[in-house]
Amino acid sequence: MNSREFVQLFNEYPIFQELEREISAGKSRFGVQNCIGSAKSLLFAHLQKHTERSVLVVCNNQEDAEYVYADLQLFTDHNYVFLWKDSFRRNFDMAVPESTKIQSKASVLDALSDLDKPKIVVSYPEALLEKIITQDTFQKTKLTFKIGEEVDLDFLIELLNEYSFYREDFVYEPGQFSIRGGIIDLFSYASELPFRLELDGRTIESIREFDPISQLSTKKLVRATIVPNVQESMKEEGHTDIFSYLGKKPIVCTYDLPYAIAKMEKGWEKATEKATAEHSPEQLYFDAEEIANQLNKKPVIEFSSQTFFRPSVKLRFNQVPQPTVNKNFNLLIDTLKSLDQKKYTTLVFSESAKQIERLESIFDDLQSGYTIQPVYKSLSEGFVDHDLKIAAYTEHQIFNRFYLAKSGSKKSTSGQISLKELQDLNPGDFVVHIDHGVG
Repeated sequence: MNSREFVQLFNEYPIFQELEREISAGKSRFGVQNCIGSAKSLLFAHLQKHTERSVLVVCNNQEDAEYVYADLQLFTDHNYVFLWKDSFRRNFDMAVPESTKIQSKASVLDALSDLDKPKIVVSYPEALLEKIITQDTFQKTKLTFKIGEEVDLDFLIELLNEYSFYREDFVYEPGQFSIRGGIIDLFSYASELPFRLELDGRTIESIREFDPISQLSTKKLVRATIVPNVQESMKEEGHTDIFSYLGKKPIVCTYDLPYAIAKMEKGWEKATEKATAEHSPEQLYFDAEEIANQLNKKPVIEFSSQTFFRPSVKLRFNQVPQPTVNKNFNLLIDTLKSLDQKKYTTLVFSESAKQIERLESIFDDLQSGYTIQPVYKSLSEGFVDHDLKIAAYTEHQIFNRFYLAKSGSKKSTSGQISLKELQDLNPGDFVVHIDHGVG
Protein backbone atom coordinates (compact mmCIF):
# COMPACT_ATOMS: atom_id res chain seq x y z
CA MET A 1 0.00 0.00 0.00
CA ASN A 2 1.24 3.52 -0.75
CA SER A 3 0.48 6.76 1.09
CA ARG A 4 -2.23 7.81 -1.38
CA GLU A 5 -4.11 4.53 -0.88
CA PHE A 6 -3.77 5.00 2.89
CA VAL A 7 -5.37 8.46 2.68
CA GLN A 8 -8.24 7.02 0.63
CA LEU A 9 -9.12 4.72 3.53
CA PHE A 10 -10.29 7.86 5.38
CA ASN A 11 -12.24 9.53 2.55
CA GLU A 12 -15.62 8.34 3.86
CA TYR A 13 -14.79 8.75 7.54
CA PRO A 14 -18.09 9.82 9.20
CA ILE A 15 -16.44 12.23 11.67
CA PHE A 16 -14.44 13.92 8.89
CA GLN A 17 -17.64 14.34 6.88
CA GLU A 18 -19.61 15.62 9.87
CA LEU A 19 -16.97 18.25 10.61
CA GLU A 20 -16.97 19.25 6.94
CA ARG A 21 -20.80 19.64 6.97
CA GLU A 22 -20.82 21.70 10.16
CA ILE A 23 -18.20 24.10 8.78
CA SER A 24 -20.18 24.47 5.54
CA ALA A 25 -23.28 25.21 7.65
CA GLY A 26 -21.50 28.15 9.30
CA LYS A 27 -20.50 26.62 12.65
CA SER A 28 -17.21 28.01 13.92
CA ARG A 29 -16.39 26.55 17.35
CA PHE A 30 -15.35 22.91 17.53
CA GLY A 31 -13.98 20.70 20.28
CA VAL A 32 -12.39 17.47 19.04
CA GLN A 33 -11.29 14.70 21.39
CA ASN A 34 -9.25 11.52 20.93
CA CYS A 35 -7.86 12.31 17.49
CA ILE A 36 -4.46 10.69 17.93
CA GLY A 37 -1.03 11.29 16.44
CA SER A 38 -0.77 11.50 12.67
CA ALA A 39 -4.55 11.08 12.32
CA LYS A 40 -4.81 14.83 12.97
CA SER A 41 -2.80 15.50 9.82
CA LEU A 42 -5.20 13.28 7.86
CA LEU A 43 -8.01 15.51 9.10
CA PHE A 44 -6.17 18.71 8.08
CA ALA A 45 -5.60 17.34 4.58
CA HIS A 46 -9.26 16.29 4.30
CA LEU A 47 -10.50 19.75 5.32
CA GLN A 48 -8.25 21.51 2.82
CA LYS A 49 -9.43 19.26 -0.01
CA HIS A 50 -13.16 19.05 0.75
CA THR A 51 -14.01 22.50 2.17
CA GLU A 52 -11.90 24.36 -0.42
CA ARG A 53 -10.55 26.59 2.35
CA SER A 54 -7.03 27.12 3.54
CA VAL A 55 -6.09 25.53 6.86
CA LEU A 56 -3.80 27.06 9.49
CA VAL A 57 -2.44 24.51 11.98
CA VAL A 58 -1.17 25.97 15.27
CA CYS A 59 1.14 23.52 17.05
CA ASN A 60 2.63 24.02 20.50
CA ASN A 61 6.23 24.49 19.31
CA GLN A 62 8.47 24.36 16.25
CA GLU A 63 9.40 20.68 16.69
CA ASP A 64 5.75 19.59 16.73
CA ALA A 65 5.09 21.79 13.70
CA GLU A 66 7.88 20.05 11.79
CA TYR A 67 6.32 16.64 12.59
CA VAL A 68 2.92 17.76 11.29
CA TYR A 69 4.49 19.35 8.22
CA ALA A 70 6.31 16.09 7.42
CA ASP A 71 3.09 14.07 7.77
CA LEU A 72 1.19 16.43 5.49
CA GLN A 73 3.79 15.92 2.76
CA LEU A 74 2.38 12.39 2.49
CA PHE A 75 -1.31 13.16 2.80
CA THR A 76 -1.81 16.00 0.31
CA ASP A 77 -0.10 17.84 -2.54
CA HIS A 78 3.18 18.99 -1.02
CA ASN A 79 3.19 22.09 -3.25
CA TYR A 80 0.36 23.49 -1.11
CA VAL A 81 1.79 22.69 2.34
CA PHE A 82 4.03 25.20 4.12
CA LEU A 83 5.94 25.48 7.40
CA TRP A 84 5.74 29.01 8.80
CA LYS A 85 8.69 29.74 11.11
CA ASP A 86 9.68 32.65 13.33
CA SER A 87 12.59 34.90 12.29
CA PHE A 88 15.02 34.73 15.18
CA ARG A 89 17.79 32.47 16.39
CA ARG A 90 16.36 32.51 19.91
CA ASN A 91 12.70 33.09 20.67
CA PHE A 92 11.86 36.80 20.91
CA ASP A 93 15.52 37.87 20.78
CA MET A 94 14.95 40.64 18.24
CA ALA A 95 18.62 41.53 17.91
CA VAL A 96 19.62 38.11 16.52
CA PRO A 97 17.68 37.28 13.33
CA GLU A 98 18.27 33.89 11.70
CA SER A 99 18.95 34.29 7.97
CA THR A 100 17.77 30.77 7.08
CA LYS A 101 14.44 31.37 8.84
CA ILE A 102 13.94 34.71 7.08
CA GLN A 103 14.76 32.95 3.82
CA SER A 104 12.15 30.29 4.61
CA LYS A 105 9.52 32.94 5.39
CA ALA A 106 10.19 34.83 2.16
CA SER A 107 9.88 31.60 0.21
CA VAL A 108 6.54 30.78 1.87
CA LEU A 109 5.14 34.28 1.29
CA ASP A 110 6.22 34.11 -2.35
CA ALA A 111 4.34 30.83 -2.79
CA LEU A 112 1.26 31.92 -0.82
CA SER A 113 0.89 35.13 -2.80
CA ASP A 114 0.95 33.25 -6.12
CA LEU A 115 -1.25 30.23 -5.36
CA ASP A 116 -5.02 30.32 -5.81
CA LYS A 117 -5.72 26.83 -4.47
CA PRO A 118 -6.37 26.43 -0.70
CA LYS A 119 -3.19 25.86 1.29
CA ILE A 120 -2.16 24.31 4.58
CA VAL A 121 0.19 26.40 6.72
CA VAL A 122 1.71 24.78 9.82
CA SER A 123 3.04 27.09 12.52
CA TYR A 124 3.48 27.71 16.26
CA PRO A 125 2.92 30.63 18.70
CA GLU A 126 6.27 32.42 18.30
CA ALA A 127 5.85 32.61 14.53
CA LEU A 128 2.18 33.67 14.59
CA LEU A 129 2.97 36.74 16.70
CA GLU A 130 5.33 38.23 14.13
CA LYS A 131 4.18 41.05 11.90
CA ILE A 132 4.83 40.50 8.18
CA ILE A 133 4.85 42.49 4.98
CA THR A 134 1.48 43.13 3.29
CA GLN A 135 0.66 41.28 0.07
CA ASP A 136 0.55 44.49 -1.97
CA THR A 137 3.96 45.60 -0.75
CA PHE A 138 5.36 42.11 -1.21
CA GLN A 139 4.30 42.05 -4.85
CA LYS A 140 5.73 45.54 -5.45
CA THR A 141 9.14 44.69 -4.00
CA LYS A 142 9.68 41.54 -6.07
CA LEU A 143 12.06 41.87 -9.02
CA THR A 144 11.50 39.64 -12.05
CA PHE A 145 14.03 39.05 -14.80
CA LYS A 146 13.31 37.33 -18.13
CA ILE A 147 15.50 36.18 -20.99
CA GLY A 148 15.53 38.85 -23.70
CA GLU A 149 14.86 41.76 -21.32
CA GLU A 150 17.23 44.71 -21.06
CA VAL A 151 18.90 45.59 -17.76
CA ASP A 152 20.09 49.04 -16.70
CA LEU A 153 22.99 48.12 -14.39
CA ASP A 154 23.19 51.48 -12.62
CA PHE A 155 19.46 51.43 -11.87
CA LEU A 156 19.64 47.77 -10.76
CA ILE A 157 22.49 48.46 -8.33
CA GLU A 158 20.61 51.43 -6.88
CA LEU A 159 17.45 49.33 -6.48
CA LEU A 160 19.28 46.41 -4.86
CA ASN A 161 20.96 48.77 -2.40
CA GLU A 162 17.56 50.25 -1.58
CA TYR A 163 16.27 46.72 -0.85
CA SER A 164 19.21 46.11 1.54
CA PHE A 165 21.11 43.75 -0.75
CA TYR A 166 24.89 43.80 -0.27
CA ARG A 167 27.45 43.69 -3.05
CA GLU A 168 30.09 40.97 -2.67
CA ASP A 169 32.79 39.44 -4.86
CA PHE A 170 30.91 36.13 -4.67
CA VAL A 171 27.41 35.43 -3.33
CA TYR A 172 27.00 32.77 -0.66
CA GLU A 173 23.86 33.73 1.29
CA PRO A 174 20.51 35.48 0.68
CA GLY A 175 20.61 39.25 0.30
CA GLN A 176 23.84 39.39 -1.68
CA PHE A 177 24.67 40.25 -5.29
CA SER A 178 27.80 40.47 -7.40
CA ILE A 179 28.58 41.93 -10.82
CA ARG A 180 31.57 40.76 -12.86
CA GLY A 181 31.56 42.08 -16.40
CA GLY A 182 28.41 40.80 -18.07
CA ILE A 183 27.58 38.35 -15.26
CA ILE A 184 25.17 39.26 -12.45
CA ASP A 185 24.77 36.89 -9.48
CA LEU A 186 21.73 37.45 -7.24
CA PHE A 187 20.74 35.51 -4.11
CA SER A 188 17.00 35.93 -3.45
CA TYR A 189 15.55 35.51 0.03
CA ALA A 190 12.92 33.21 -1.47
CA SER A 191 15.34 30.76 -3.10
CA GLU A 192 17.60 28.01 -1.83
CA LEU A 193 20.18 28.71 -4.53
CA PRO A 194 21.30 31.96 -6.21
CA PHE A 195 20.64 33.00 -9.82
CA ARG A 196 23.20 33.91 -12.48
CA LEU A 197 22.20 36.33 -15.25
CA GLU A 198 24.49 36.49 -18.28
CA LEU A 199 24.21 39.64 -20.39
CA ASP A 200 24.95 40.33 -24.02
CA GLY A 201 25.42 44.07 -23.82
CA ARG A 202 22.36 45.10 -21.79
CA THR A 203 20.19 42.13 -22.83
CA ILE A 204 19.72 39.05 -20.63
CA GLU A 205 21.01 36.12 -22.68
CA SER A 206 20.65 33.32 -20.10
CA ILE A 207 19.41 32.74 -16.55
CA ARG A 208 20.69 29.85 -14.47
CA GLU A 209 20.39 28.61 -10.91
CA PHE A 210 23.80 27.64 -9.52
CA ASP A 211 25.50 26.10 -6.51
CA PRO A 212 27.46 28.82 -4.65
CA ILE A 213 30.01 26.28 -3.39
CA SER A 214 30.90 24.52 -6.65
CA GLN A 215 29.83 27.47 -8.86
CA LEU A 216 28.25 24.91 -11.21
CA SER A 217 24.86 25.52 -12.80
CA THR A 218 22.03 23.33 -11.50
CA LYS A 219 19.13 24.49 -13.68
CA LYS A 220 18.40 26.63 -16.75
CA LEU A 221 15.54 29.12 -16.34
CA VAL A 222 13.57 31.47 -18.56
CA ARG A 223 12.81 33.84 -15.67
CA ALA A 224 13.97 34.54 -12.12
CA THR A 225 12.18 36.32 -9.28
CA ILE A 226 14.20 38.11 -6.61
CA VAL A 227 12.61 38.68 -3.20
CA PRO A 228 14.23 41.08 -0.69
CA ASN A 229 14.40 40.69 3.09
CA VAL A 230 10.71 40.65 4.04
CA GLN A 231 11.50 41.74 7.62
CA GLU A 232 13.21 44.93 6.47
CA SER A 233 10.48 45.68 3.90
CA MET A 234 7.82 45.22 6.59
CA LYS A 235 9.49 47.78 8.87
CA GLU A 236 9.44 50.40 6.13
CA GLU A 237 6.19 49.71 4.27
CA GLY A 238 3.64 48.48 6.83
CA HIS A 239 2.56 45.14 8.18
CA THR A 240 -0.12 42.47 8.36
CA ASP A 241 -0.47 38.93 9.76
CA ILE A 242 -0.27 35.47 8.22
CA PHE A 243 -4.09 35.20 8.18
CA SER A 244 -4.30 37.76 5.38
CA TYR A 245 -2.40 35.41 3.05
CA LEU A 246 -4.85 32.52 3.55
CA GLY A 247 -7.92 33.75 1.68
CA LYS A 248 -11.47 34.02 3.01
CA LYS A 249 -12.42 32.26 6.23
CA PRO A 250 -9.43 29.95 6.69
CA ILE A 251 -9.97 27.09 9.14
CA VAL A 252 -7.72 27.26 12.20
CA CYS A 253 -6.78 23.96 13.88
CA THR A 254 -5.09 24.28 17.27
CA TYR A 255 -3.40 21.61 19.35
CA ASP A 256 -3.75 23.53 22.63
CA LEU A 257 -5.02 27.07 22.15
CA PRO A 258 -5.05 28.14 25.84
CA TYR A 259 -1.39 27.10 26.04
CA ALA A 260 -0.58 28.88 22.76
CA ILE A 261 -2.19 32.15 23.89
CA ALA A 262 -0.38 31.97 27.25
CA LYS A 263 2.90 31.35 25.40
CA MET A 264 2.26 34.41 23.22
CA GLU A 265 1.63 36.55 26.30
CA LYS A 266 4.90 35.40 27.90
CA GLY A 267 6.69 35.96 24.60
CA TRP A 268 5.47 39.53 24.45
CA GLU A 269 6.73 40.10 28.00
CA LYS A 270 10.11 38.60 27.07
CA ALA A 271 10.36 40.78 23.96
CA THR A 272 9.49 43.86 26.05
CA GLU A 273 12.30 43.03 28.48
CA LYS A 274 14.76 42.80 25.58
CA ALA A 275 13.50 45.97 23.88
CA THR A 276 15.99 48.59 22.71
CA ALA A 277 15.65 51.81 20.76
CA GLU A 278 16.47 49.84 17.61
CA HIS A 279 14.36 46.76 18.36
CA SER A 280 10.94 47.27 19.93
CA PRO A 281 8.24 44.58 20.23
CA GLU A 282 5.59 46.98 18.88
CA GLN A 283 7.55 47.15 15.64
CA LEU A 284 7.88 43.39 15.14
CA TYR A 285 5.07 41.66 17.04
CA PHE A 286 1.35 41.62 17.58
CA ASP A 287 0.26 41.04 21.15
CA ALA A 288 -1.68 37.91 22.13
CA GLU A 289 -4.98 39.79 22.33
CA GLU A 290 -4.70 40.87 18.69
CA ILE A 291 -4.13 37.26 17.61
CA ALA A 292 -7.07 36.10 19.75
CA ASN A 293 -9.27 38.73 18.06
CA GLN A 294 -8.27 37.38 14.66
CA LEU A 295 -9.08 33.82 15.75
CA ASN A 296 -12.47 34.99 17.01
CA LYS A 297 -13.45 35.81 13.41
CA LYS A 298 -12.61 32.35 12.03
CA PRO A 299 -13.69 28.72 12.40
CA VAL A 300 -11.49 27.21 15.12
CA ILE A 301 -11.02 23.49 15.83
CA GLU A 302 -9.45 22.77 19.22
CA PHE A 303 -7.95 19.38 20.10
CA SER A 304 -7.18 20.04 23.77
CA SER A 305 -9.43 18.99 26.66
CA GLN A 306 -9.46 22.60 27.91
CA THR A 307 -10.62 24.91 25.11
CA PHE A 308 -10.13 28.66 24.64
CA PHE A 309 -13.50 29.14 22.92
CA ARG A 310 -16.68 27.44 24.05
CA PRO A 311 -17.35 24.74 21.43
CA SER A 312 -20.79 24.61 19.81
CA VAL A 313 -19.94 21.26 18.19
CA LYS A 314 -18.16 18.45 20.05
CA LEU A 315 -16.76 15.42 18.24
CA ARG A 316 -15.01 12.37 19.67
CA PHE A 317 -12.85 9.93 17.76
CA ASN A 318 -12.55 6.28 18.75
CA GLN A 319 -8.77 6.16 18.49
CA VAL A 320 -5.89 5.11 20.75
CA PRO A 321 -2.12 5.64 20.44
CA GLN A 322 0.08 2.94 18.96
CA PRO A 323 0.67 0.47 21.83
CA THR A 324 4.08 0.68 23.48
CA VAL A 325 5.94 -2.65 23.33
CA ASN A 326 9.45 -1.60 24.49
CA LYS A 327 11.04 -4.02 21.99
CA ASN A 328 9.00 -6.91 23.40
CA PHE A 329 8.46 -8.48 20.00
CA ASN A 330 6.41 -11.40 21.29
CA LEU A 331 3.96 -8.87 22.72
CA LEU A 332 4.00 -6.98 19.40
CA ILE A 333 3.28 -10.17 17.43
CA ASP A 334 0.40 -11.09 19.74
CA THR A 335 -1.06 -7.58 19.38
CA LEU A 336 -0.81 -7.63 15.58
CA LYS A 337 -2.34 -11.11 15.36
CA SER A 338 -5.20 -9.99 17.60
CA LEU A 339 -5.88 -7.05 15.27
CA ASP A 340 -5.83 -9.41 12.28
CA GLN A 341 -8.40 -11.66 13.91
CA LYS A 342 -10.65 -8.62 14.38
CA LYS A 343 -10.30 -7.78 10.64
CA TYR A 344 -8.20 -4.64 11.14
CA THR A 345 -6.06 -3.24 8.32
CA THR A 346 -2.64 -3.10 9.98
CA LEU A 347 0.21 -1.16 8.37
CA VAL A 348 3.80 -0.53 9.42
CA PHE A 349 5.27 2.79 8.23
CA SER A 350 8.99 3.23 7.58
CA GLU A 351 11.09 4.99 4.96
CA SER A 352 13.82 2.42 5.51
CA ALA A 353 13.46 -0.90 3.69
CA LYS A 354 16.30 -2.20 5.88
CA GLN A 355 14.33 -1.53 9.06
CA ILE A 356 11.32 -3.38 7.64
CA GLU A 357 13.62 -6.28 6.69
CA ARG A 358 15.05 -6.20 10.22
CA LEU A 359 11.55 -6.45 11.70
CA GLU A 360 10.62 -9.26 9.31
CA SER A 361 13.81 -11.11 10.28
CA ILE A 362 12.92 -10.81 13.98
CA PHE A 363 9.42 -12.13 13.27
CA ASP A 364 10.90 -15.06 11.32
CA ASP A 365 13.35 -15.87 14.13
CA LEU A 366 10.40 -15.95 16.55
CA GLN A 367 8.46 -18.13 14.09
CA SER A 368 5.57 -15.70 14.30
CA GLY A 369 3.83 -16.68 11.07
CA TYR A 370 2.83 -13.01 10.74
CA THR A 371 3.32 -11.09 7.47
CA ILE A 372 4.00 -7.37 7.78
CA GLN A 373 2.16 -5.02 5.43
CA PRO A 374 4.67 -2.17 4.98
CA VAL A 375 4.22 1.40 3.77
CA TYR A 376 7.61 2.81 2.77
CA LYS A 377 6.97 6.27 4.18
CA SER A 378 7.41 7.76 7.64
CA LEU A 379 4.68 8.90 10.02
CA SER A 380 5.46 10.94 13.11
CA GLU A 381 3.11 9.04 15.44
CA GLY A 382 1.14 5.82 15.03
CA PHE A 383 -2.49 5.28 16.01
CA VAL A 384 -5.27 2.71 16.01
CA ASP A 385 -8.75 3.70 14.82
CA HIS A 386 -11.39 1.34 16.18
CA ASP A 387 -14.25 2.69 14.04
CA LEU A 388 -12.50 2.23 10.70
CA LYS A 389 -10.50 -0.76 11.97
CA ILE A 390 -7.20 0.71 10.82
CA ALA A 391 -3.94 0.35 12.76
CA ALA A 392 -1.07 2.58 11.59
CA TYR A 393 2.16 1.54 13.31
CA THR A 394 5.49 3.34 12.96
CA GLU A 395 8.74 1.42 12.86
CA HIS A 396 10.57 4.09 14.89
CA GLN A 397 8.10 3.64 17.78
CA ILE A 398 8.42 -0.15 17.59
CA PHE A 399 12.21 0.10 17.97
CA ASN A 400 12.09 3.10 20.34
CA ARG A 401 14.13 5.17 17.87
CA PHE A 402 14.22 8.95 17.73
CA TYR A 403 12.15 10.31 14.85
CA LEU A 404 13.61 13.26 12.95
CA ALA A 405 11.07 15.08 10.80
CA LYS A 406 12.06 16.35 7.38
CA SER A 407 11.29 20.06 7.57
CA GLY A 408 12.11 20.97 3.99
CA SER A 409 15.17 22.96 4.98
CA LYS A 410 18.17 23.39 2.77
CA LYS A 411 20.37 20.41 2.16
CA SER A 412 23.31 20.14 4.50
CA THR A 413 26.75 21.21 3.39
CA SER A 414 28.38 19.41 6.31
CA GLY A 415 32.02 18.69 5.59
CA GLN A 416 32.30 21.44 2.97
CA ILE A 417 33.88 24.83 3.46
CA SER A 418 31.61 27.69 2.47
CA LEU A 419 32.68 30.72 0.45
CA LYS A 420 32.18 32.88 3.54
CA GLU A 421 34.49 30.65 5.59
CA LEU A 422 37.04 30.66 2.77
CA GLN A 423 36.98 34.46 2.56
CA ASP A 424 37.36 34.75 6.33
CA LEU A 425 40.65 32.79 6.37
CA ASN A 426 43.74 34.78 7.37
CA PRO A 427 47.46 34.08 6.93
CA GLY A 428 48.53 31.67 9.65
CA ASP A 429 45.14 29.92 9.94
CA PHE A 430 45.23 26.12 9.87
CA VAL A 431 43.12 24.12 7.41
CA VAL A 432 42.29 20.44 7.98
CA HIS A 433 41.90 18.38 4.79
CA ILE A 434 39.52 15.43 4.99
CA ASP A 435 42.17 13.11 3.46
CA HIS A 436 45.53 14.75 4.14
CA GLY A 437 45.20 16.26 7.60
CA VAL A 438 46.40 19.67 8.83
CA GLY A 439 47.92 22.07 6.30
